[in-house]
Amino acid sequence: MKHCNNCDTTKSIDDFHKNKTTYDGRVAKCKECLKADNKAYRESHPDYNKDYGKKYRELNPYPRKTPKRTPEEQRIQKRLRSIEWRKKNRDKNSSYTAKRKAAKSERLPIWITPEDISAIEDIYANAQKLTKLTGIQFHVDHIVPLQGENVSGLHIPANLQLLTQHENNVKYNTY
Repeated sequence: MKHCNNCDTTKSIDDFHKNKTTYDGRVAKCKECLKADNKAYRESHPDYNKDYGKKYRELNPYPRKTPKRTPEEQRIQKRLRSIEWRKKNRDKNSSYTAKRKAAKSERLPIWITPEDISAIEDIYANAQKLTKLTGIQFHVDHIVPLQGENVSGLHIPANLQLLTQHENNVKYNTY
């Protein structure tokens, strides 16, 4: 319970706005009294807000450089930026995709360190670099497959190797 200094009544603490600078953490006037005071001020000063807004806009012009886009146009722009990022960062995208697939199949261990993740990203980056340099498509392959018949490997740096596309397609996993 708290006493309102304006209407001189005692009300529930929830009837007062919060104010962490006061000793009890609430404003001295109740919400109803503050609402009435604000309404009276607005009625006695009708041009204040209109003049204030006009002055602010004069001092702070905001020219819109591009027309406002519809939500559909925004989705399309976001999609195009995403496609562009994936083209520029193929190594990171490949690493993220493999990480997501490994986690999905529960093959990314919880004890993997940030250094291990960085090493995995480096392996995928090297595959992209070799592909660009040689013109031969390189793949990052799991030595022990993530979903083998007899045994399943983990998505960790020690279980990854770089192979050409031909070598990866020809090899046969015996696990």
